[in-house]
Amino acid sequence: MALRPLNPAATENLANGWDLVASEGGRSSKGLRMSATLFNGTAQACRTLAVGDLVEQQAVAAEFAGIVGLEAFAVTHALVQLAVVVEAILRQMDADGQAEGQSQATRLVTLAIDAGVELFHTPEGDPYATIEVGRPQRDLATQGAQIPALVSGSVQRGGG
Repeated sequence: MALRPLNPAATENLANGWDLVASEGGRSSKGLRMSATLFNGTAQACRTLAVGDLVEQQAVAAEFAGIVGLEAFAVTHALVQLAVVVEAILRQMDADGQAEGQSQATRLVTLAIDAGVELFHTPEGDPYATIEVGRPQRDLATQGAQIPALVSGSVQRGGG
C-alpha cells in the first residue's frame, strides 16, 4: 500500500518550537499508516508507522521524545491526535475523488450523471446533455453558454 500525499499536511505542536507533521497517509492491513516528521524549523527525524501498532507507536514516540526532550507519553498523545487528523483528511480526499486521481472533469461528469443528466455524442462527435428543465427535457450542447447558465440559475434558486 502506497502512502498518499496529504493536502493539507497535518501538524501537531509539541513544545519549544517543535512540530510533528504528517505529510503522507494511507490505510493498510495494519490499519492507518502515516509518515511522521519531527520539525524544529527543519526536519530532524522522519518515520513511517502503522498508528494502531502500539509497539511501533511507542518506539517512534520514545525516539522523538529523546530528540525533543519530552516524556514519551506527550509524543504518543501528539501521534494519536495526528492520526485523527490524517484519517479525516483521507476521508475528505476519498469524498473529493482526489484519492483515485480523478480529474475535475471526471468529477463533474460523475456529478452530472448522479443528478440524472444523460450525456451523449452526436454522430458528428459533438457532446450533448439531456437535462430536465421544468417538465420538458432539453438536449443542450455541453460546449457553450446554455448549461452553465442553467446550472447558475439552479444554484441561485437553491436547486443545487
